Amino acid sequence: MNNRYCRQIPILGKEGQYNLENTSVLIIGAGGVGSPLSLYLAGSGISTLGLIDFDDVDLTNLHRQILFSEKDIGKNKALQGVQKLKTLNSGISINPYAEKLTIKNAKEIFHKYELIIDGSDNFQTRYLANDICCQLNLPLISASIYKSQIQIATINPKVACYRCIFPEPPPPNIVQSCSLSGIIGTTSGIAGSIAASIAIQIICHKTPLESKLLRINCDDFSSEKLELLKNPTCTSCKAKLVTWPAISYRIRLEDIEVNDYIVIDVRELNEDRSKMLVLNQLHLPFSELIKSLPQLPYKKILVYCSQGVRSEYVAHLLRTRGFEAFSLGVCISLDGN
Repeated sequence: MNNRYCRQIPILGKEGQYNLENTSVLIIGAGGVGSPLSLYLAGSGISTLGLIDFDDVDLTNLHRQILFSEKDIGKNKALQGVQKLKTLNSGISINPYAEKLTIKNAKEIFHKYELIIDGSDNFQTRYLANDICCQLNLPLISASIYKSQIQIATINPKVACYRCIFPEPPPPNIVQSCSLSGIIGTTSGIAGSIAASIAIQIICHKTPLESKLLRINCDDFSSEKLELLKNPTCTSCKAKLVTWPAISYRIRLEDIEVNDYIVIDVRELNEDRSKMLVLNQLHLPFSELIKSLPQLPYKKILVYCSQGVRSEYVAHLLRTRGFEAFSLGVCISLDGN
């Protein structure tokens, strides 16, 4: 057994170290959570690591994404991350995936790994990872951050899944992205380190694979641990379906005839609406629309906003009411989200 791991073997045991050196882990997202997570897993001797991220390194990432430096700005996170990890541990296999995780490629990629860890920063990827892991019966660790709050879920699809407690994400006006809400780099480091520790404990059979939710408040370091209970009507771990938001209702303007749709602009009254998609569109502000849906004719509906987040949510909301609704994939680039 490799002598480089002699400091952790007294705790993990030789069998535990053997398990690490004979397992494969896929990390989704090489950002604030994925950076420390991947570094510690590579250092522990995981046999095969996969790192998937379609995004490029930005200057605003560097205060928390410790896998990168200023020289990496503008380069793909997965490709650069793998190079850095190989300098840490040249004895393991590391596979980069410089692409977005989608319903089209998720199964093919997941099939190659024994444990999936999601450190992504968006609900679509989080729910997609959950749904595909339930279909393939793969264990999942899902780590996320909101401001100073950390949430880490361990998912055993045979017990319960993420959708059992959170069937769908909250409205986009409730939870902001870190670019708007803010995040301290050390919070990301704590989340990634704990996720790595949980993964190592599970792989080494020091901790049983259960479906639990850990919440940590990094302001006062209080925490709570909840047991996830199976929802007998869960669309994911029970019915094995992939549903919204893992499935998107986005369409491209160039692929449709816009006159065939009722067009709804859901930007707020205080946003710049000088640019409009069509002149005869309806304007229903998002904050009002989610409180009460107006009477609409049962015709195909196209919803748009400034960046596509709110319009995607409204399209889903309309579909639950029986409408054939879609969200414009490339939206009007103005203020808002």
